[in-house]
Amino acid sequence: HYRYVEFRGGSHAAVMGAAPPYFFQSYRHRPRFEDCTFNGQTVSGIRINQVGSAIDDPKIYRNTFVGAASTKGVEVLASGSDPIVQPDIEENLFGGTSTSGLAMLGTGVWIRNASSGNSNVGGIIRSNNFERCDNGVYVESAGGSTSASIPFDTVFFSNRFSQITSRAIDIVLAQTSRSSISITDTVALNCATGVRVSGLPQSGGTFGLEILKSAMRNC
Repeated sequence: HYRYVEFRGGSHAAVMGAAPPYFFQSYRHRPRFEDCTFNGQTVSGIRINQVGSAIDDPKIYRNTFVGAASTKGVEVLASGSDPIVQPDIEENLFGGTSTSGLAMLGTGVWIRNASSGNSNVGGIIRSNNFERCDNGVYVESAGGSTSASIPFDTVFFSNRFSQITSRAIDIVLAQTSRSSISITDTVALNCATGVRVSGLPQSGGTFGLEILKSAMRNC
């Protein structure tokens, strides 16, 4: 449990997952980051890199992420077979105000599923503020996925996006099936694009997008 810690600089402040050079296969990684500041990382504040079978479900709660326009706040990459990656991301600030008018962060939350099958990748993204980011949330089912039954489920609830220079929520489908994304009680103000969905699910696959009780203005 990390609380009231300020992480400054470096490529990543925290890295977890069963991936090179660590390979902690079949372990569960469930740290908690609370009331921390991630400032000035060049790649990402928190990186989850899961290759193969393990469970990564960290709690990321009430933190602040700021950095360069190329930086990701929370970065998730799942590959190999049988990964389970379900971060709980709640009440964080991604980006923030800037007197220069420049973006304070590249992408708030970046999730890419390139697994080969039997995966459970997604998470809960709830009650976060995304301000002055290039992108708020980016979710991708990558073309490297080979299974026809890769669930990819992400829940958005009570998030606020403002002054996003590209897309508040960007969903890219290269190969996926049985997948759904739910967006509820979410507000996007003064963003270039509110929600974008691009790509196609696998042949015979399905994708569901649900947007409820949300508002998008000047997008």
